[in-house]
Amino acid sequence: MAIKMKLFKTILGIVIVGLMVIIGGWLILIGYFTYVYPPIEEYEYEGLEIQLIENLNLIQSTYEYQFGLKDTTGEYPNNYSVHFSILDSDSCSYQLAYSMKFQESIEISLIGVFDLKNNKGGYSNSDDKTIDILQHKFEEGLLKQILNPPRPMPKRKNSHH
Repeated sequence: MAIKMKLFKTILGIVIVGLMVIIGGWLILIGYFTYVYPPIEEYEYEGLEIQLIENLNLIQSTYEYQFGLKDTTGEYPNNYSVHFSILDSDSCSYQLAYSMKFQESIEISLIGVFDLKNNKGGYSNSDDKTIDILQHKFEEGLLKQILNPPRPMPKRKNSHH
């Protein structure tokens, strides 16, 4: 009887430790996926969300950029964020989000920058010097286009002289 009880306690102990390892692993994994790095920089967009989306669509169709929607958080229409990435023709990837705060303003956040050719870059917690270079490239190029997108030239009417 004592041997059966000892075997039962051993098996029960193994099951409990196994469950703790599985649950702990899931908690670590969930924490990893839900952790959000603070942005590298934040920028104010003056306009409506629909205008921002139109600007992004115009840039995508006019230039050599690939856009990818990643996630949305919060509750529409107030206090929500849209996370997305942009890949440029030089294989630089920009991880961005825009947030609506009670429909008063739109904040664009540069969350991460990556040079995919050279496997460099990162988030705000990284001390990789490439981040500063890619941030400058983003601000001087893509950000200016997002804030002030090029407009198609108006079509000329046929003039008869």
